[in-house]
Amino acid sequence: MTTLLAIPPQNMANEILPFTDHQVTAPHSYYGQQGVSNSSRVLKDYAFGIEYIFSAAVRTYLEIDPVEDSYAHPAEKVIREALKAYNLYAPGWIINLYDAEQAKRPWLAADLLRVVGRMEASLITGWGFILAQRGLSHQDEFVRDAAVRALELWGGKAAKNILQAYVASEQVEWLADYASQVISELAV
Repeated sequence: MTTLLAIPPQNMANEILPFTDHQVTAPHSYYGQQGVSNSSRVLKDYAFGIEYIFSAAVRTYLEIDPVEDSYAHPAEKVIREALKAYNLYAPGWIINLYDAEQAKRPWLAADLLRVVGRMEASLITGWGFILAQRGLSHQDEFVRDAAVRALELWGGKAAKNILQAYVASEQVEWLADYASQVISELAV
């Protein structure tokens, strides 16, 4: 069985994803001219194709299955596999997906933060904290809550510093209290 992220580029446009009735087709410009020998362009196009499939998979899993505490979510597996197989590209794909969804579908951005928040700190390194900071500045309180939860789960000095800088600006009382509680727990 072919894993979602190991599809060779020549099959990407016609690959049917296992969880949907829809075909994923890359934009027309994806394939460009036949016989292009520029290896950097081929690599860039391949990475774009994988990002397209990755984003479609994560987005679809988040749309069809709510993220609940204490239950594994199918998007987690896709994200973990991408982070392990494409560790140089996948963090950017995740941030791009968050940026694409945060304005029009904040619930999806919040769920993405919840799923990423479950990743081990070694997988999220610096980019996860950047994503959490973006979440903390979002207008939707549930996106901010998901960012606080992610920082709580990752822990460490960086999480504490980010929350300390954020907590004074939080206008929603229950969320400010929660962030303060997390800060005090991280201090121990």
